[in-house]
Amino acid sequence: MKSLALLTDLNNLEEKNKLIDYCKYENLEIDIFYQNNNFSEIKLLINSEQISKIIISSPKSLDDDLLGFCKKMISLIDLKILIFCASYDFPDPFQNAIRTLPYFGNSPQRISRIKESINKKASRGQVLGKIPFGYKKSSSSLFIVEQNQADVIKKIFNIFLENKSINKTVNELNEVSSKKWSYQSVKHVLQNDFYIGNYRRYNILIPNSHEPIVNNSIFTAVSDEINNKVSRKYKKNSWNKILYCKLCDSKLVTTSHKNYWYSNGERKSKSYKYYSCKNINSKDSNCKSLSISCEKLNSLLEQKFSGYNFFDQKYSDKYLYKIVSELTSGKIDFSEFKSEFQKLVFYLDNSQKVIKKIFVNKDSKEIILSSS
Repeated sequence: MKSLALLTDLNNLEEKNKLIDYCKYENLEIDIFYQNNNFSEIKLLINSEQISKIIISSPKSLDDDLLGFCKKMISLIDLKILIFCASYDFPDPFQNAIRTLPYFGNSPQRISRIKESINKKASRGQVLGKIPFGYKKSSSSLFIVEQNQADVIKKIFNIFLENKSINKTVNELNEVSSKKWSYQSVKHVLQNDFYIGNYRRYNILIPNSHEPIVNNSIFTAVSDEINNKVSRKYKKNSWNKILYCKLCDSKLVTTSHKNYWYSNGERKSKSYKYYSCKNINSKDSNCKSLSISCEKLNSLLEQKFSGYNFFDQKYSDKYLYKIVSELTSGKIDFSEFKSEFQKLVFYLDNSQKVIKKIFVNKDSKEIILSSS
């Protein structure tokens, strides 16, 4: 398998020498130098030359816009290609890209609300987030076991197998540990296969890359126990974000009440939810009749607006920076990032067909729906 060095300009000696120096420092071999003019040609080259690694001189050598860069990165990662960026401070391509590439003409410096959760020193030689608890990095940039922390990791797995409960594991652990653990932090440890020696670079798995702390049989037993726990699923109601009263243009609110009755001596109950105008109780309002069963209105909405695209405030110009930042800090994994990115691209591609508001009116005979 070969390595490909990707440059913005093959004739730029400074760019080329910088990449060569970086590869020497990181012990990365270069078999082919290439200038990106056509991404389809790069994919053909990957197949014909059996490329397994790509070292880019900068994110710009792949694309000059963050959206296009992410599309190409996802395509390469799906081909099981390892991608490095020739930067001593930010060798992870995604980390580097959100600091250097514009998005729809907006400079990344303008996205000020995104916190940099990974500092330069910690990010060198890493892929996602900080070094996992239980390990430290050697002078040669390899992961080695930190014994005191490793003992805590083993304790977490053992306690969980005894109690079969993450909450009980957290409580028992916090009684004996100086470090305070939360439900999410313990769950993350129990589901992290880094502790059995696996290293993941996005969706590429490198087994046996470092010394494991937990053996496979224990990790598998824990995984089976967690996966067997069935959690109650709630259906998300996305309609309530875009429903408005046709008469006063106020947003509809969701209200609920519970009815009680006795059947064969047994007390029973049922909850009912309604959409209503928030001005329904106002003396000056004409919206007094606008109270509709959520179940009934949702059914009508599904019939009339099935297949439409709806405005979602989260897809602002900062959203791409947000999900890339979450990927590089380890808050989401690659599959979650890919899913959110595909939703964003679909939204952008269909932005002219997006419905921002659905207006609801009700007369004595029917419910009237319209949109904008």
